[in-house]
Amino acid sequence: MIDTSGRWWKGSDPGDIAEYLKLLIQQDAAETPHKYRSVLCACGGEVFNVRFDRSEGFSERRCTACGSTVHMLDSAESLKDARPKKWRCQGCRGTQCNLGVWFSMVDADTVRWVYIGSRCTQCGTLGCYVDWKVMYGPSRDLLDAV
Repeated sequence: MIDTSGRWWKGSDPGDIAEYLKLLIQQDAAETPHKYRSVLCACGGEVFNVRFDRSEGFSERRCTACGSTVHMLDSAESLKDARPKKWRCQGCRGTQCNLGVWFSMVDADTVRWVYIGSRCTQCGTLGCYVDWKVMYGPSRDLLDAV
């Protein structure tokens, strides 16, 4: 359940990212959230350190359980131009979070926009630290590249 009483919305578990992002996206009349994916590492871990570049549409996650690093979605294509910075919670400045991704679709095979959300594992603060438009299709493979 999301707590909206303070300056930052807070979630009590990783599943709250989906609800938070959906509400955020629905405020933008041009986009509709269609598909959601929780982010889990291949090892089963769900806590990550993140580096991102908002202007380049880049996000990289490192699992705190096993240390594996993944360029999320199509971020590898932006790596050479990206100037990533470390994600830090807006509420407590923590550095570990849970992640989730909402996709806005053009049709069944084409993603139009991606929104990556976070929940700080220290204080529960929810956020959307990066989003970007997907400029090609078909791009359904992004649904499995979180």
